[in-house]
Amino acid sequence: MTLNTYLQSSPVSYLADSSVMDQWLPSFFNLTGHGIKALAPTEEELQSCGLAEPWAEVSLQYVDGSGKAQNAAFAVSEPDASGEAFARKILVSDTGEKQAIPVICQVSLADTPWVSMQLQDILSRQILSPSVLSLSSLEFELPQEEPIVIELEQDPENAVTRAFIDGKELEDASFRNFYYTLISQSVDEVLFENSTPTDLPETRITFRYTAGAGGDGKKADTISYYPESERMLYVTKNEGECAYRMTVSKLTVVLEALKKLASGEKVEARY
Repeated sequence: MTLNTYLQSSPVSYLADSSVMDQWLPSFFNLTGHGIKALAPTEEELQSCGLAEPWAEVSLQYVDGSGKAQNAAFAVSEPDASGEAFARKILVSDTGEKQAIPVICQVSLADTPWVSMQLQDILSRQILSPSVLSLSSLEFELPQEEPIVIELEQDPENAVTRAFIDGKELEDASFRNFYYTLISQSVDEVLFENSTPTDLPETRITFRYTAGAGGDGKKADTISYYPESERMLYVTKNEGECAYRMTVSKLTVVLEALKKLASGEKVEARY
């Protein structure tokens, strides 16, 4: 099974939502014209079609089925209320030089997802989702309760993880269901102007990695949850590396599953 991952590099560098991008990418390649507006257009025609200064210019760099690197680009005018617009293809050389093909086509953008996309639409809403095989422990600091530590023994050759709390081994299916619940947390908003609150977090979850598994020498990642209101939490990863806003109920689901796991109750699957 092949999983695609995407990184948005501008205007911010941040992981993009794979499910969204897997839907959007085909729409760039499926854009087809349904009429010719002008051949060898004059400057006046470019101006009247909104292509003298295009509303959007899309450039794609990709590898085709034979493994050869390809470049593609097109410019489009601002769509009208019904989604109709004008477009023309742009040839891109191996050196990056661009030359517009002298044909203006009429296209429909009504069902094209990228036309109305906003920054928040494509950002990943997952906070952290490391492979369980990369971890040595999970640590939970909880409000007004003793911390809970899940120790993990790894057998990477056989893709087996054994989990323990206070030396007692956890039932495998329950632990895996809990871990899926934990890494499936999704935030409501990704924040870019963030600052670490001065108050102590109400809840803190630390993912500790086995030697060399954290990437870039990282030994741990910590997610901290700060109460912002009765319904909302301010969340940081590694105290300011990233910041988010999410509803309290999403964290409650995780903590309720954790308490079941720690007490020996069965944790049911949520997928």
